[in-house]
Amino acid sequence: MKNKKIFSQINDVIIAIEDINLRIKNKGKLIGKLRSSIDLIKNIKENSPSKDYVFLFHKIKKGHIAPCFLDYSFSDGNNIFRDIAKIERRKENDIVISARGIQYGGVDDFSLRGRAEIEYFIDECNRLNLEYYI
Repeated sequence: MKNKKIFSQINDVIIAIEDINLRIKNKGKLIGKLRSSIDLIKNIKENSPSKDYVFLFHKIKKGHIAPCFLDYSFSDGNNIFRDIAKIERRKENDIVISARGIQYGGVDDFSLRGRAEIEYFIDECNRLNLEYYI
């Protein structure tokens, strides 16, 4: 049921973006960003999310930013919630999984404590039950 509502909202966004795209014909950079957004939204709508964290790590390491879904709970741990977020690399050994100013997870020098960056990243993705789209 939730997925149907999400897909309906995604369709509305696609229609609105395509309408804006038609209205501002050939406005350079803005058009490029709109087309990228449309492609990303269509990709999310048409494809299943992935849990191939090794592939994701290498894409993020190359500078890609990936939208994702993740699970989180509050300190009582009684309820698990799902949120949409993004994964991005800010610098070496600094990958952030966040949404709207809330950091759900990630990798940094302090958290590594001698572990390999990819190993810690995969553990974080598993902990968050992360699913992504690229």
